[in-house]
Amino acid sequence: GSILAIVFSFSLLVRALQRREQDLVETLRLKQDAERSVHEKSLLLESLSHNQQALRDSSEHMSAIVDNAADAILIIDEARTIVSCNRAAEAIFGADSAALLGRSADTLFLDAEVLKQGELSAGQSDPARADPPGSVQKDDDAMLAAPLVAGVSIESTATRINGRHFPCDISKAAFRLSGQAR
Repeated sequence: GSILAIVFSFSLLVRALQRREQDLVETLRLKQDAERSVHEKSLLLESLSHNQQALRDSSEHMSAIVDNAADAILIIDEARTIVSCNRAAEAIFGADSAALLGRSADTLFLDAEVLKQGELSAGQSDPARADPPGSVQKDDDAMLAAPLVAGVSIESTATRINGRHFPCDISKAAFRLSGQAR
């Protein structure tokens, strides 16, 4: 009887040790999976951080170009409202951006009809507007709806905030930002 009890106890001990070994193997596998997952997430975070820095650098680069351009740059929406401008626009029109933003671009030009020169009606095409190979696709609908044709420069008279008039050349480029024509 006591040998049978010893064999039974030994058998229980062997099963417990086997279960413990299986648990240790499973724990080791889970630990390795977790370490692999942490490493992958670390690589993703590193890549995201690198991409965010590249985006910041690119944005700063473009801002520096626009802000240091000698020509006024006005970004207008489909309603021809000024939504952004550069420092040259502030200097040329004699107002800070707060006075220009939200204003109709048409109020800055003496002869609003001059702005409509070169307008194409829907369905017409202008071979001079053809995009060169590899260029960013321009927004044809916005170009057709707006008074100026992209790439065409016209002479006009602009008005500073103080009411003084001055000669200027106007040209445009159309694009979409967050689904809205600019």
